[in-house]
Amino acid sequence: DTESALTLSTTALTSGSAQRITGSGATMTTGGELIDLVLGANTVGAGLTITSTGTYTGVGAADGLINLTANSLTSGYAFQIPHTTSVIATTGSLMRLSSSSVDTGTAGTLLSLASTGSTAGTIAMITNNTASFTGISQSISMTGQTTGTGLSITGGGANLGANGELIDLQMGAATAGNALNIVNSGAYTGTGLINITANALTTGTAINVPHTTSVIANGGSL
Repeated sequence: DTESALTLSTTALTSGSAQRITGSGATMTTGGELIDLVLGANTVGAGLTITSTGTYTGVGAADGLINLTANSLTSGYAFQIPHTTSVIATTGSLMRLSSSSVDTGTAGTLLSLASTGSTAGTIAMITNNTASFTGISQSISMTGQTTGTGLSITGGGANLGANGELIDLQMGAATAGNALNIVNSGAYTGTGLINITANALTTGTAINVPHTTSVIANGGSL
């Protein structure tokens, strides 16, 4: 069947709602749902499709092709995709953002996470506590790169305190492995696989490798 079981036409709609469902508020329990879409054992198709053909520019608090408002959220989830059973194959993903357009806007992003009020906490977290993990927690592929930057982190400048860090690599009690591995297989003629610029340095240290505890044995070196 390719027809629609329910069709709503609101071509004159401006600021109203084509369909509104009001829930029970504070009396709703964990299993309560305002909309329940059950796809059965389908292997293709979509549970929800949202299509916009206009040159969409909405960035206001009430804009967004999907707009979730959870201003009172504390320890709950505004958006959750649980996955517990199948093995995710090579092309599978729980969330996929893709763009095939010629994106040249310097401020345009496929994913934007913004926090303007937090003074602590974590903006983005990736957790994998699986024992004997041999995969990759985060991968960035830029095989067509020329003069761009693979990863850019801008710090607090003069506001950065003594314990502030742009990158913090914690290896725990590791006895092998590398915290940072840089590999280049080309006939390199550049100015440095690691480039540190500290032209305003006075009494500080550009590279600091402290060692205060263990005895360095034969073959060991800082």
